[in-house]
Amino acid sequence: MGFYYDETGNLKAELLSTQAEQYAISFVQSADRKSKLNANQLRRFYNECKNLEKRFNFARQNYQGDKESVDKASQAAFLQVLPLIKMLKAKVSYATNPSNPKIPKSFATWLNGSIDAIETDKDFEAF
Repeated sequence: MGFYYDETGNLKAELLSTQAEQYAISFVQSADRKSKLNANQLRRFYNECKNLEKRFNFARQNYQGDKESVDKASQAAFLQVLPLIKMLKAKVSYATNPSNPKIPKSFATWLNGSIDAIETDKDFEAF
């Protein structure tokens, strides 16, 4: 069904429990202080994602098409924010500049993989 959902279409519980914990540990555990993810770095990307979510919800609520179709509104809103979602990868790339990395490689790899997995409005909501 995809990265975020199991074969029955339900959100994978392990994404919010065991996998989330494993990823979090990998982001903050490092011998080198500079390669650890700190709260400011995490907050920067979290805020960016929350702003995209707000844009998505606003576009969905203000959809001018058939008001009876929630799915159409959601899909139309998703298509409006999809380029901005994918642009996050450029921001990740900038933050991992080898000459002055701002985020650890493990976080960048996870975030890029999660962004790549967003193919539908439901995937974005799960993300």
